[in-house]
Amino acid sequence: MLRKIIFILISCSLGINKNAFLMQNQSTNLIDFDNAMDLGARRIQQDAVDIYKDDNLFFCGVYDGHGLKGERISQFLKENLWKNIKLNLGVGYLPEAAMSIGFLKTSTDLVSRSGIPSYFVQNSGSTALCLLIKDGMLYVANAGDCRAIFCCQNGSEKKVLSLSVEHKVYLEEKRIIKMNGIIKRDKNNLAGPDSDRIGGKNVARGFGDIAEELLGIINEPDILTLNLRTGEEKFSYIDPSDGHIGFCNGINQYEKLDFKPEFLIIASDGLWDKWQYNVYEDSKYEEKARNNVTELLQRKPICFEEWLDVERFKNKILLNYIKDFGNKVTSSMVYGYINECNSIKSCARYLIEFSGFPRVRREEDDNTTVVVVDLRKYTDDLH
Repeated sequence: MLRKIIFILISCSLGINKNAFLMQNQSTNLIDFDNAMDLGARRIQQDAVDIYKDDNLFFCGVYDGHGLKGERISQFLKENLWKNIKLNLGVGYLPEAAMSIGFLKTSTDLVSRSGIPSYFVQNSGSTALCLLIKDGMLYVANAGDCRAIFCCQNGSEKKVLSLSVEHKVYLEEKRIIKMNGIIKRDKNNLAGPDSDRIGGKNVARGFGDIAEELLGIINEPDILTLNLRTGEEKFSYIDPSDGHIGFCNGINQYEKLDFKPEFLIIASDGLWDKWQYNVYEDSKYEEKARNNVTELLQRKPICFEEWLDVERFKNKILLNYIKDFGNKVTSSMVYGYINECNSIKSCARYLIEFSGFPRVRREEDDNTTVVVVDLRKYTDDLH
């Protein structure tokens, strides 16, 4: 634990962006937001959301509980994760370090000080995606399968870019096996690799889930840092193949953009999964997706092992296509709503209500939480 914290501090200090100090005291009062939650077809709301704003910073956390008492885990994160991050910021930690150490501290407290019976902590859990805006910088820490996307302008063109990587089991298979985790695979499932499970869970990171059969689930977050003035970025991550901490500057999403940030959309997987259902159930979308897969398969795949399991490789590409489809459509819905209503209020509810259209509600519809953040006034003041 101590060694991890020391490494985090060193890694974060190496990536200090000098421009951040030029943007201190940038008021976050110019940031507007809207959020909404939906129970779906579930009997219990296991999602939780935490939003905090003052003159100097904006924080948002979306927590998606699962398992026997997932609602208690997500509620504990809502009450404690931001508190721990804020405490770290208060004693002088850089935001990246404050978030990383906050995740570790909250995970330890969940086991030792939460008051939740150990049986429930062993067999329940929650993912977490936290977003922090401070001094003109954006920080996104993610452990699990919630998703954050970023809507910006590149000249006259609208762009939508991912701010997080979803930690699905199939993406971190090598690390999980090295940690003695056992992956269960349903080859007949239409979702392909997305049906991979550890003890019934299809996420490789999160809080709780400490039962022995869930070996391989970790709580360390990936952290993306983005300069909202210049588009310069940094990404620290856990290598999915061996579990070591990696560190890189720039993943080429924002290079050569005439950069103008506009909106952030943060949501639990209940929102994004609706697009997956739409693609599978609408032949028009499915045909387009399958054609995309066929085209990509004509190229030499990056990983030879994946080529040996062609069907699995096809499904993985299809999942990426669906994700990109969901990001773009959600972004378009936000822009359309803002243009029509000239306000961000009720935009999150609009996304929940219409993301599944024209699909009828399904019995397995998950809880959904959506937060829409309007950065236009804030970034106008930056430039």
